[in-house]
Amino acid sequence: MNDQDCPPNPCVTVPRSVIAASVLWLLALVASFVCYQRIDAFADFARFEIGPLPFEAIWFGAVGGWLISAQGIFDHNRSWRRSYDYWHYVRPLLGAVIGTLGCLVFLVLTEASTKEPVVANAVFYDVVALTIGYREASFRELISRILDTIIVPGDKKRS
Repeated sequence: MNDQDCPPNPCVTVPRSVIAASVLWLLALVASFVCYQRIDAFADFARFEIGPLPFEAIWFGAVGGWLISAQGIFDHNRSWRRSYDYWHYVRPLLGAVIGTLGCLVFLVLTEASTKEPVVANAVFYDVVALTIGYREASFRELISRILDTIIVPGDKKRS
């Protein structure tokens, strides 16, 4: 998209507040990672499991959310729509929540399709959380399709 394709209002360059929020999120994510790795008391405080999922799944989901936000900032820096400002302010939080929920859904589906109990591999679920945090819109669409198939299988209006 170039500047001529953008309507005169509300397309502008990326507001400094969005860039500042993105930088603050990145600093918070890096600082929390360093603290988790280097400070035993912080790691002990933050270490818990969400069912069989490790705590890190939340962090990786947030990183995925930050990455997609940063991509949007870079891709649309001269054709910014102010209506997306709030999306970028909370995007890492949304990535953390959706990434974690996505991991739980993935874990439940995996357990439902096997006879043996599933042992959560932390690295695998961290990558799942990162991916779902990054592509939360795709994940929401997948959940919608699954629910439409299970709950409303006779409704042919959706495609």
